[in-house]
Amino acid sequence: MILAFFKKSYFTQVSGVVFFAMLMAIPDFLQTQTEYIPQTTLFLKQFPLQGWWQINWLYQIINNLLLLALAFYIKHILSKHELINRRNFLSSILVIALFNFLHPFQFQLISVLNVFLLSFSLHYLLQSFEDEHPDNSIFSASLLISFASLFSYSNFIFFPFIWISFFVFQNYSIRYLPITIIGLLSPYLFFFTWLFWFNDLNIIIAEWNFINKSFFQVLQIHGILQIIIFSILGFFAFISLSKILPEVPSKIIAIRQKTTLSLWLLVFSFYPLVFFPDLVSNNFFIIAYAGLLAYYLTTLKNKRLWIDLLFTIFVILLIINKYYYASEIFLK
Repeated sequence: MILAFFKKSYFTQVSGVVFFAMLMAIPDFLQTQTEYIPQTTLFLKQFPLQGWWQINWLYQIINNLLLLALAFYIKHILSKHELINRRNFLSSILVIALFNFLHPFQFQLISVLNVFLLSFSLHYLLQSFEDEHPDNSIFSASLLISFASLFSYSNFIFFPFIWISFFVFQNYSIRYLPITIIGLLSPYLFFFTWLFWFNDLNIIIAEWNFINKSFFQVLQIHGILQIIIFSILGFFAFISLSKILPEVPSKIIAIRQKTTLSLWLLVFSFYPLVFFPDLVSNNFFIIAYAGLLAYYLTTLKNKRLWIDLLFTIFVILLIINKYYYASEIFLK
């Protein structure tokens, strides 16, 4: 079964992750109907991709290399802060598989960049606990979330997540609040200055009206295959939380605080996944979910064949979903 693979050597696992990324990338190169960039924010409307970026094979090479790097980087963050096993790459496989499930051929590059920015932000938040003076880390985290909000407005939901981290880590100070606000406003200050310079400030009002009309949407699930996949996602989340939550109080303080913060991350990422599926921000839950499931599957004391079998079926269904989606495009 698949779980046995992640008990092999470091090099074997890395090679397996690369092979899996290539397997999931094949349909991207074979189709020609990629949706390159959304028009969901004012920033993306002002800065569309240039023509040479819309050469599919070049776009897909850049996108899939970045996705592979993202998978390894998220694994690095989770293992560095001792949230998962350092020598296990199960989380990397989950990142690649779930990203391709949520973004078969839609806005992949922008979505990868969005998750990269949010991953960097999470890293700085976790790092702030270890810093003697966390001001710079907190500012960097808020600044990166603000940059990510240029790709999707629903990323603003993660600013309260920063404030919650102050209380989780018990390193809060009254000066941290203005620091986060400055980080939030900095990218927009430069962006609005650019709009003012070119006499385009009037489009901000039009954009505000657009936001009010389209800010709340509900995730649409299409077909029995996606229903099965989401059901398995929910089941694994339930059994993983059933194992992790009772263990949290017994962990050492540092790990307990970081685990608590990652659980809050899972809660916050649920909103853009379900209620604002703009196909850019709905994949942030991948970070928390990959860590949650990877921890559960790698810490099972007894070998459970049915869990291994279900996870193997889950990965196979994700592969089938990607190729099935591609076949629908080819037949059009």
